[in-house]
Amino acid sequence: DDLADLLRRVAKAAQLDAFLFVSQPKTWRGAANPFATLGGQPSPSFAYATQIRGGFDHWLRTHYSKDAQKKLRKKARRLAERGAVSSFVARDEKAAREILAAFFAHRNARAEALGVANDFDDPAAVQFLEIAACEGLGEGGAAIELRGLRCGERVVAVFGGLAHSDRFCGMITSFDPDPDIARSSPG
Repeated sequence: DDLADLLRRVAKAAQLDAFLFVSQPKTWRGAANPFATLGGQPSPSFAYATQIRGGFDHWLRTHYSKDAQKKLRKKARRLAERGAVSSFVARDEKAAREILAAFFAHRNARAEALGVANDFDDPAAVQFLEIAACEGLGEGGAAIELRGLRCGERVVAVFGGLAHSDRFCGMITSFDPDPDIARSSPG
């Protein structure tokens, strides 16, 4: 009731006809989200969330069966047979642009394979990611943090998102569509 009253007062003061709340999490930092109590429907594209407590090895053991872990190790070995596997975070513009170039190539190949439009044919979308991932890198961080996975010298997977404190919210992801790479699930 208090939240609904607050929204009514804000709407009246700002002369708003409506509010639109989308993708509201049910909880945030362990507390119930009051906006989620206003009603609505579950998102058709819910977000996955997890906490890594006790280190990654502990998380992996508690979230994946022994059989699934065995499959992941097999995929990792298969990928490593093609070249040394390493991950990196873009800490300078050169690395950010390398990761973005791989991302755009991956997304273009996927769009072509599916026969759909590539959202990143739009120069504004490309420019947005370039600015958000490159500006501010030297001063403590860009708006979007980019992470890449290399197999040899080739970037075979990309993950980017918003990083703050102990949180990371993924925004973009891609992987190399080459069948020999893709079957190892590098993403």
